[in-house]
Amino acid sequence: MALHTQSHCGTHQPDHHKLLKPPHVAIVPTPGIGHLTPLVELAKRLVVHHNFSVTFIISNDRSLLAPQKKVLEALSTLSISYVLLPPVSFDDLPDDVMIETKIGLTLTRSLSALRDSVRVLNKSTRLVSLVVDHFGAEAFDVAMEFRDAKVYSAPPSFMHVS
Repeated sequence: MALHTQSHCGTHQPDHHKLLKPPHVAIVPTPGIGHLTPLVELAKRLVVHHNFSVTFIISNDRSLLAPQKKVLEALSTLSISYVLLPPVSFDDLPDDVMIETKIGLTLTRSLSALRDSVRVLNKSTRLVSLVVDHFGAEAFDVAMEFRDAKVYSAPPSFMHVS
């Protein structure tokens, strides 16, 4: 299983208070239960088998659908939390726009809020990684702003093994 990774190199002094906290992973799924479910399984494994803590950062164009909300709320007992970014608008798009276009634009239009959420996590946790699915390449630039966070892109084939 190969993951694509990028990291930002820099020299700095470690924050010793942060080193006492468990490593933290932020996961940015593409909207939709089909994209969320395999990443939830990955998050469970990180928490249970490796003692990580995890936060999902959810971009969307409306409030969560009931199945998504049910899945995310069930994770609270496992040190897995989630943050809902403000909904984005597609009012400027034609009515017949393809769903793939909306999926791609959801994260693009959420980058400012994503950056703010990652900044908060970077200050409050020992953020070590940002995991995005194959529609989340725009998130790489956000993660590169934070010294210690590595970016992992989970390709579609990875979703089948998580």
